[in-house]
Amino acid sequence: MEKTVETDVVYAAIHQVRDFLTPYLGLANTHGAEFLSDDHWGKYVSPAAQSGLLELSCENLVDLSSLTIQDNFKESNLSTAEKNENGVLLCARQTDHGVKDLGSFITEARMCHLDRLDVLTSLDAILKGRHSTQNTTSVVSEAMSEKKIHEVGIMVDAVSFLYRITHSDLVVDVGSGKGYFASEMSLRHKIPVVGFDSSDTNTHGASQRDKKLSKKWVGLERRKKLKQAYCHSDTNTDEKESAYENQDIHSPNVTLPCDVHTKPSIAVAPGNKNSNDNYNDYNSSGSSLCATKTFQSSESASLSRKSHLSQEEQMTNCNLYRPVTLFVHPEMDLCKVIQQEAQQLESTVSPRLFLSGLHTCGSLAVTTLNLFLRDPNAVGLCCVGCCYQLMEEQGSNNQQEDHFPISSCGKIMGLQLGRNARNLASQSVHRIRASGQLQGGDFLWRALLNVLLLELGITVPDRIIGMRGLNKRNATFQDYAAAAFKKLGLTDRLPEVHMLRSFEDQYKDARARMSAFFQLKLVLAPVIEALILLDRLAFLLEQDTVNKAHLVQLFDPVTSPRCFALIAWKGTLKNEPFG
Repeated sequence: MEKTVETDVVYAAIHQVRDFLTPYLGLANTHGAEFLSDDHWGKYVSPAAQSGLLELSCENLVDLSSLTIQDNFKESNLSTAEKNENGVLLCARQTDHGVKDLGSFITEARMCHLDRLDVLTSLDAILKGRHSTQNTTSVVSEAMSEKKIHEVGIMVDAVSFLYRITHSDLVVDVGSGKGYFASEMSLRHKIPVVGFDSSDTNTHGASQRDKKLSKKWVGLERRKKLKQAYCHSDTNTDEKESAYENQDIHSPNVTLPCDVHTKPSIAVAPGNKNSNDNYNDYNSSGSSLCATKTFQSSESASLSRKSHLSQEEQMTNCNLYRPVTLFVHPEMDLCKVIQQEAQQLESTVSPRLFLSGLHTCGSLAVTTLNLFLRDPNAVGLCCVGCCYQLMEEQGSNNQQEDHFPISSCGKIMGLQLGRNARNLASQSVHRIRASGQLQGGDFLWRALLNVLLLELGITVPDRIIGMRGLNKRNATFQDYAAAAFKKLGLTDRLPEVHMLRSFEDQYKDARARMSAFFQLKLVLAPVIEALILLDRLAFLLEQDTVNKAHLVQLFDPVTSPRCFALIAWKGTLKNEPFG
């Protein structure tokens, strides 16, 4: 197995990222609520860097994390940056935790992005031209957002091919959610899928959706082919549209498929999302995806259409996906569970399993990796993780398995991050940049509340339940403070309205500093994510049972912020090994 060079490259990348990031962990672990009370601006940003940040326009501040505005910094700032013997910029730091020089900070951070560390592999390189995800393909968009259409289309395309070249018999979809990926895989590619999800609500919903989709699948496929045929014909555009709209209007009630490789346009920034489904799906009125069109059928036409389907074909469509409510853990016997819960999917006594996970949340990503390594029947893996703030680091209490670091290299180096740093890694950096809207200012009232409580001699709780979104439900800081004091059971300690107004006026310039500080922190977000993913990649490469392991950017980062997948396999691939 020729993977020594790959492993050495990954180890070197981990060292580079760790060396840069460690002095900034204090900055990365700050929380907006303590911005004023702990003086983050003065503690983590030098006077020169403060001036540089405040002189930037809002547009340039939003672009700060993308590292495209280095030339906008004053020459004096850049000239003060020290260089090593190779001429590489060294970050001049105010303290062990703060930023002194903006130019060198941004330059060095950019060198720690995954696309600069020589650790990424393109999907086309892995498949070596045997298959391309750029071919025209469609995914049924029923009850799916543009984001999910994009993700499911590409993921299904990749996994279906990897499934075949790894001689797999069954796909195990870990954290299957509502079953979008599993349904598409089983119906389009006729590949058996068992989906595991800990939520019975998700499992029930996935089962119902799959049954409805199965009944309409032939009609959906037929209309997709008709649409593609019309779109590629030489007919006049208006004639094509008219002909397509008027053909067979009594077809079953269906939703047209959409092109999964068309990137949606972004009009509004969704902001910070921390839901279990990575980030909440958004809708863009300017999307270039085709519009969803529904055709109403008559009852007689629907019955006629069903009569053309053989009983065997209908059963095949309905029986290739089995959602199961199950809490996944690394020690579970996959074949035993499949035999108990989805025996109809087993084509052999000891099936070869391909593990997939489309946005496995928090620790579930690491559990999926461990399942892949420990189960002798698991031969392939394609896993996209998310919600890094929900995983536990080594040494945490009540921890059944290590989530970070998991590689031998990472453990020897003693890698550590902190919850707020991991939360920062979960930010939608590319989406924020695409929105053009500054982030961070929304925390101002929460930060003011901390200061107010301290001035009143009240101990500030580590966590105040129910504060999320409170600022959006109140028009003024006075209303916000009243609501917060009520949640704390301190209504009798609430200052008079005029005192609250005077208090707020003292910090009228703080919002600009908060926004600038948050954008400065965002520069570290892709660096922290890089360290987490490099640790996971190294972990796979360190295993003797793994033939090859790759880190691949599957998705467009604006459409799907958590866009990186770990792809690995055991043994030799079908026909010839590659990668």
